[in-house]
Amino acid sequence: LRAAGGGDFEEGVDKGLKGALEDRMGWSKKARRVLIVIGDAPPHPADVAPTQALCAQAAKDGWIVNAINVGRAPVTEEVFQKLTQAGKGASASSETGGLVEQMLLLSLGQEHAQSLSGFVEVLRAVRKTTATPPKP
Repeated sequence: LRAAGGGDFEEGVDKGLKGALEDRMGWSKKARRVLIVIGDAPPHPADVAPTQALCAQAAKDGWIVNAINVGRAPVTEEVFQKLTQAGKGASASSETGGLVEQMLLLSLGQEHAQSLSGFVEVLRAVRKTTATPPKP
């Protein structure tokens, strides 16, 4: 996909989902099918219902559609919750935890939250020790 146009707040969330669900992506039929929409804006108002329907169809096809809101607009959270309900997934906010942690939880499932929290703490510690100091 190529981003173009713009000037408005809303995004082409439906186009991203359609692209991810295309057969040409080569997804394994045996793999756990999890999609994570990461965004700071909802679909265009006219596209909300069709995007919900797309998420519902994805769920019927064995996908779990999750979303992480990385923006601050309440409407994004509201719409992402609708999309993930239709997609049998979960909605999260980057404010409720780090983006990597949220992605891991949504990919692997909440049942792994305790194990993942230990992993994330180790990851954070490693990142702190390997971070390059900023140049003056």
